[in-house]
Amino acid sequence: MRTGLMGIRRLCDFAELHDMPWATLTARSARLVREGLLRRVRYEERPERFEYWQTEQSTALYGVLAAR
Repeated sequence: MRTGLMGIRRLCDFAELHDMPWATLTARSARLVREGLLRRVRYEERPERFEYWQTEQSTALYGVLAAR
């Protein structure tokens, strides 16, 4: 979530920044979408590609976590 607040939106950029396996990254992003912390937005149709945007819920949650 912290990376998303820094303006990173695409999974390839998340993977490069965190040196994370693609399978782990896609599973985590899918869970964050299901939980309402990220919003998946298509930015290209062929091939189909998506960006992941922070929701108000994730922004509020990050404020709580950063205060600890």
